[in-house]
Amino acid sequence: MGKAAVPLAVVGGSLLLPFAAPAIGGFLSSGVAAGGLSSAAGSMFSASGLAVAASGVGAFSSIMSARSQQKAAGFEMEQIAEQKRLARAQAAQQSADASDRLKRIRGSAKAKAAAGGTNVNSSRSFLAFLTEQDRVFGEEISNIRVNAQSKQNIFNSESRAAQSTGGSAMTRGLLKAGTQGLQGWSNYEATKGT
Repeated sequence: MGKAAVPLAVVGGSLLLPFAAPAIGGFLSSGVAAGGLSSAAGSMFSASGLAVAASGVGAFSSIMSARSQQKAAGFEMEQIAEQKRLARAQAAQQSADASDRLKRIRGSAKAKAAAGGTNVNSSRSFLAFLTEQDRVFGEEISNIRVNAQSKQNIFNSESRAAQSTGGSAMTRGLLKAGTQGLQGWSNYEATKGT
């Protein structure tokens, strides 16, 4: 079953919204004179009252917008932190894969050389082959580390940029809210009594 409609209230020549009617009834039943209520409602809808209300709404909106931007920046920083973690894990896996590959190559080469009658501890060509494999492995690990560090540097820069964006958004929001508050006060003073 739906709620019964709340009647509109007209006080001091101003039409009040339906949700204001119960409050008016409470004021009247508690002994507030209709004339005083009319005066209060009239000042609420005066030019100075509207100026103050508008500046308050604008200031609140500025702060909430800044807070939303700050939260978005925080979420972006969390995503970047996760990307950094994944990049580190990927680099570690690439290094482990390269190390396993080197062990397999060395083991397979030693087995084949020994089966062919080559002394794996004294054959110059075989030792040169192992040295070359170690060099290739070293270069691959170096490239993995350089690429991983480059990615980390990029992620760090993006994280700092997001943090700066969030901080400046809040600063701008607070400054704008303050400006709107001062403008509202100025408007109030200029229209007071009208």
